[in-house]
Amino acid sequence: MRHFEQQLQDLLKKMVLMGSMAEAMIQGAVRSLIERNESYTRDVFEKERQVDQLQLEIDETAVALMALNQPMAADVRFLFAASRITSEIERIGDQAINICQNARYVLQFPPLKPMVDIAIMSDIAEKMVRDVLAALVER
Repeated sequence: MRHFEQQLQDLLKKMVLMGSMAEAMIQGAVRSLIERNESYTRDVFEKERQVDQLQLEIDETAVALMALNQPMAADVRFLFAASRITSEIERIGDQAINICQNARYVLQFPPLKPMVDIAIMSDIAEKMVRDVLAALVER
């Protein structure tokens, strides 16, 4: 049983890492747009590959833990939530990629006005990701 608990903790650590990476992706994507500097997008694209890989690892681990350990109800709920949450975190990463791709187009033209609202929305999105991760850790 102790080994199973350690596997759950390892899974949780991977989820927190994945969420932190998605948050950094949001920051980099929005920063490239606001500062009109496409160099921030390289890191976003690199993190996308890592986030995708973490999602696969987490899903495979969750399925294996359910199949091999016959977990109790609370652990089953956690494993199911882990799979669902990582899917949503991966989508956040995809949206950061979309921002980067659209930033390339926007940066070809002179700025129309300062992008104040985008920075505010980005801060809100990043806080939401942090809140989800904190709730997950605290269960």
